[in-house]
Amino acid sequence: MASRARENAPQVGQTRRHMLLSFTGLIPVALSIPILLFRLWTLGIVVGVVSTAVVIAYHLRKGQGITGLDLMSLVFGVGNAVLYFGFHNTVLLDHLAVLIYTLLFAQVAYAQVRGGSWTIQFARRSVAPELWRTTGFVEGNRFVSLLWGACFGLCDVAALTGPTPAIQLWVPVVLLVGTGVLTPRLARWYGTRVEARVS
Repeated sequence: MASRARENAPQVGQTRRHMLLSFTGLIPVALSIPILLFRLWTLGIVVGVVSTAVVIAYHLRKGQGITGLDLMSLVFGVGNAVLYFGFHNTVLLDHLAVLIYTLLFAQVAYAQVRGGSWTIQFARRSVAPELWRTTGFVEGNRFVSLLWGACFGLCDVAALTGPTPAIQLWVPVVLLVGTGVLTPRLARWYGTRVEARVS
């Protein structure tokens, strides 16, 4: 039994590493938002743009392409840089949370309307290509994409209507972290259920 655990240990570590690669598009957001919330505009914009460029370069080097989240982070960072440094305008920065959650919700909705799923672009970074067209993979991603859409919608509501700044900040943080932790498990669980029903 101990030898089996040792054999599985590298696989578990590899799986966790691959799972984390799915979420690299969130790195620029996670790094820059806390800085921007303290109204350190210059530092937050620079960190956002540079970290987005690093994430995009990494995935392009690995031949994995650019996701909608990568593109949104880049456009958001460059747009903020142009407005702030060029026109001394902080309109996007002043409404940061609502803007980001609304754009992310719109990405999820757009993918669903087109018959796809928002999370599939990230999942493909960590799953073997031969699994991309399997029913379990497709349906599991469709399910968790709806979960992420609900998460972003609730984050938007909290950011818009939260009675205190602490609620406006921490409710979305809890929702995002919880959804991120549950995503791989729920995608696998739902995909397995669908595969079992089909076969």
